[in-house]
Amino acid sequence: MRGPSRYTTQRAVLGSHHPCYLSLRTLEDSSQTSSTSISHIAPSPDADQIQASMSVCPYLYYNDAKAAKIWLTNVCGFEPGFMKEMDDGTIGHAEVKHGAGFIYFATAKPTEGMKSPIDVGAETASVCVAAVKDVDGLHDRAKAAGGNITKAPYNTCYGSREFEMKDPEGRVWFFGSYSPTDNCPEDSKK
Repeated sequence: MRGPSRYTTQRAVLGSHHPCYLSLRTLEDSSQTSSTSISHIAPSPDADQIQASMSVCPYLYYNDAKAAKIWLTNVCGFEPGFMKEMDDGTIGHAEVKHGAGFIYFATAKPTEGMKSPIDVGAETASVCVAAVKDVDGLHDRAKAAGGNITKAPYNTCYGSREFEMKDPEGRVWFFGSYSPTDNCPEDSKK
């Protein structure tokens, strides 16, 4: 026979850069079991302020997300951020930062359709990191750390200095000095 049950409700902000919060409703009973459901999603009180500073963040899946974090921080120079390791040792969610931008990543979940490019034979999946202040310095750091450089630093026709490398699971990364918020070179307006 089940004992008395009770619901508890928690409000959880989805992150300092997310404009919503969740109300989580948890059913707990005396049999030591519980279940949690999302009962409400609503704008945060300061959603307008947060919305004005939002940007696009790629969400990448890796078979070995722990190795990806090491690669992203040691080879690419990203700043480590939040990471949630699951009970089974996989990474449920992790973040790294470059300037005002974030990369989100987690352990691949093939049964849910979230796969690493290596699992689907993709070699064209790519990520572009813009507004790198010292492209040549980052290239040298990545090369010294064992990065798989596929194209040494070069100048583009649109005024950027860039280099390319593959991550451990085959995704191509472009690192460049061009920033979409900067003024476009005159030639690009023609």
